[in-house]
Amino acid sequence: MVLRDNASGTYKLIPVARRTTECLAGALEKWIIEMRSDPLYKHNLYPIISCIRTDNEAAWQLRNQEWQDMCKRQSVQMLYVEPGERHAQENAALQRRQSRRWRLASSLF
Repeated sequence: MVLRDNASGTYKLIPVARRTTECLAGALEKWIIEMRSDPLYKHNLYPIISCIRTDNEAAWQLRNQEWQDMCKRQSVQMLYVEPGERHAQENAALQRRQSRRWRLASSLF
């Protein structure tokens, strides 16, 4: 799972064994807890990682109760974007950048 912070433009890669809701929710929840327990982010007025903007993919869609339960436990608001042209362009740009990073990482091994 690849996440990008809108404020800083930085990326976070969270490796998951399978692309199931259980794996994705568990990995994301673990990372959120880890980040929120970091003293660097304790002084924020709001909890870090409080809003996630994404498409309505099956693993984290609005109707997926397991994912929504994790969001409730962690006080994360999901912002689902429309699958229109702008979102497609953003996704394409993100996937191109991610592809370049994977190729670079693979070349190091």
